[in-house]
Amino acid sequence: MTTPSGPSEQEWEAARAALRRRQDSRYQADLDQIVFYERAQALLRTPEGQLRPGSRGQVERRLGVGSSLSRYIERADTKQMRRDLEKRRREELAVRDGES
Repeated sequence: MTTPSGPSEQEWEAARAALRRRQDSRYQADLDQIVFYERAQALLRTPEGQLRPGSRGQVERRLGVGSSLSRYIERADTKQMRRDLEKRRREELAVRDGES
């Protein structure tokens, strides 16, 4: 309960817990997006890395994505995306551990 002197320790902890859940949820959503891009890229390319003829249109139709997203998926550097995500995750956890 908030008192005239400010929020209680329980309120602060509840707010920190909500933030952790939000960060965990955002991390999982970002990771799911990267996995989707990787799987879609596998559909677009041959094992040698060459773009399959007509694959972008097929991905657009069968996955229900637009042409701008299919072009983005084709060019996405998922390895860099994973590195950036893990770096952000480490930074968030370091801040979180520092507050505990």
